[in-house]
Amino acid sequence: MKNKTKFQKLFKACKACKHSKPTVEFYGQRCAAGKRGYKSDRIYTSSECKICFRARTRRNGTAYRRNNRDKCRKGVARANRRVREEVISKYGNLCRCCGETNSLFLSIDHINNDGASRRDEQGTGWGLCYWIKRNNYPDDFQILCMNCNTGKARNKGVCPHVTRISQIDQVQQVSTPS
Repeated sequence: MKNKTKFQKLFKACKACKHSKPTVEFYGQRCAAGKRGYKSDRIYTSSECKICFRARTRRNGTAYRRNNRDKCRKGVARANRRVREEVISKYGNLCRCCGETNSLFLSIDHINNDGASRRDEQGTGWGLCYWIKRNNYPDDFQILCMNCNTGKARNKGVCPHVTRISQIDQVQQVSTPS
């Protein structure tokens, strides 16, 4: 009888696939003393092996997402918006060049103008926001409004506002006698 109990502790039958497998192939949890009347030294395992459990949850998750597509999309969009707002707030909530504060106009800019070469590693759009958050908000980025960001891309890495200000300064220096 003792051998049977040892065997039962080492192996368990999966209710889904009906195979007898080692107990390490089942998810388990240790119950606290007195919780639901269980002894604290005993580990309670699930009725399905890990493989069957993962397959069932994957099936259920896929079915849920298929049946609740709009709800899932809204949840993902909400999470993406939150991450974008968090990244923008960490970098100052305003355009570094012109001072625009409307978050709909703000975008993330690579300070070193190396965005194209780093796109494979960092991703674009939401992927870039998640990458920045995962990497603790590196100093290689700044917030620019879309006008400044596009102008910077078309003006060889210098925002047109900066170019215009420097041209105005040059004109003022020339026109004012020393």
